[in-house]
Formats: sequence, structure tokens, C-alpha cells
Amino acid sequence: MKAFLQSPLAAIAAALVAGALTVAAFAPFAVFPLSFLTLAGLLLIWRLAAAPQAAFWAGFAFGAGLFGVGASWVYISLHDFGMMPAPLAAIGTLAYCAILALYPAGTGWCLTRLGCAPLASALIAFPAAWTLFEWLRGWVDHRLPESPPR
Repeated sequence: MKAFLQSPLAAIAAALVAGALTVAAFAPFAVFPLSFLTLAGLLLIWRLAAAPQAAFWAGFAFGAGLFGVGASWVYISLHDFGMMPAPLAAIGTLAYCAILALYPAGTGWCLTRLGCAPLASALIAFPAAWTLFEWLRGWVDHRLPESPPR
């Protein structure tokens, strides 16, 4: 398993699948222990990453899987309710998911840069970094201008 995940493409594929599986931890499936397992898998991938760049792309793949599978409502909102043409709604949804995937990517990059060699320090740094980037995501979202009323 370790040799498999040390391959950059295999690590990215595993992170993408882990992110997509994480969606099943939420409603309507509510398999809540799954989120702990997929995040533990992501941490394992990051600990095996040799460089911050590899951890960044693994985190981006995790975020792409998580938000790509979990944010189908964005396409529906843009296309069905917003009357946006289907190709533009797809591009908008992909852009939205890619922007959100930057936050797990940043978490992976930071953790690898910190070089948390002992597992105990990684188990402390991981939730702290994840919480920091989730806070940053909420803070940035709160600062974005809203569209004017019609």
C-alpha cells in the first residue's frame, strides 16, 4: 500500500476517490464514520508525499472529489433556476469546485512544509491546519460582495 501511494498519480487518484467517498458521510446516506476514514486516508497520503507540491495536488484532488460530487446543486441552481445555458453552468460549477478544492490543497501544502515527522505532531497539526483553512474559506466567502437586488 505504501509503495502504491508513493506513486504521484496513484496518490492523486486515491485522494480523488477518498474525497468523492466523503460525500456519503453526509445526508442522505449519513455514513458518518466514513469521513474519519477518508480524512485518515488523506493524512496518510500527505505523510507519504515527498514534496509540498505533491501534497498540494493530492489535497486538490481530494477537494475536487469532495466538492465535485457534493456540489451538484450548483449546476442545478445555475441551469434550472438561473436559466444559464448548460455549458456555462458546467463551467461555472467546475470553477466553483476548483476554487473550493484549493483549501484542502493549501492544508496539504502547509502540513508537508511543517514537516510533522512524528505521527503525534501530525495528528495535532492536521486538525489545526484543516480548521484554519475552513475558517479561511468561510472568511473569504463572507467578504465576497453579494449581487445587487433586482
